[in-house]
Amino acid sequence: MLAPFAQRHAQKSPTLLRAVSWALCMSKTVASMDIARRVQIAMLGEVPHTLRFLYVSLIDNKLSFHAVFTDDATDDHLESASCVLTEIIASCPRNVVLNEIIERDSKKPWKIGGGDNLMYLRYGELSHA
Repeated sequence: MLAPFAQRHAQKSPTLLRAVSWALCMSKTVASMDIARRVQIAMLGEVPHTLRFLYVSLIDNKLSFHAVFTDDATDDHLESASCVLTEIIASCPRNVVLNEIIERDSKKPWKIGGGDNLMYLRYGELSHA
């Protein structure tokens, strides 16, 4: 609300321009830290020993949730990931678009892309990188 006004008037003041740029940058950083906090809270008591890794991101109202379990994970273990996802969705805006992947795959490498948005990595998985 204030950002368009400040951006319009920032052209007249270099100091204001730096402040607006910083504020816009920080709002993106705070949003990514906020989703990480939401994920950590949602995972309390919901991490079975078969969960290998979890990637979560919220970018432009698109929530991506990718949980990978070992091949021997039970349906209850996969259901725990759904519970975590439900808790995360409950704290997101109403118009969020969901991209959900919950799978069993003991062989899949844990590092997806550069490892950005990795929220959980099981102990011992680093040795398989």
